[in-house]
Amino acid sequence: MPVATQAVMIKQWKPLLTEKGMLVFSDLVWLTQTPSAAAKKFWSAEYPDMQDVDRRLCQIADAGYQVKETFTISERAWLNYYEPLKKRLAEVAVIMANSQAVVDIQTEINLYEKYLGEFGYQFFIVQKN
Repeated sequence: MPVATQAVMIKQWKPLLTEKGMLVFSDLVWLTQTPSAAAKKFWSAEYPDMQDVDRRLCQIADAGYQVKETFTISERAWLNYYEPLKKRLAEVAVIMANSQAVVDIQTEINLYEKYLGEFGYQFFIVQKN
């Protein structure tokens, strides 16, 4: 079964909202027009529908919504997630050295540490037209 794109999912929510209903969601987006090859390779495998903010805004408008607010989550929010994860991963890696999950999480942490700023989570608060 094909995975629905974010643009399709935005349209699918619309009939479920009341008149002038609000939809709030976050999405992983490119924050640059020229992402590094490593970041692009990783995210094309993990999230092939990743777009830049302007493209998502166009898709939101095309789906019949008005953007009320949008913002990128802060670097502090990323640190609040990844710092405890790094500590826990270091503990777990000792007893699960051959775990693919450990490798995958470490790969993601490395990407975050090297390339955050090229990508981020964008919050969108939109209203049905």
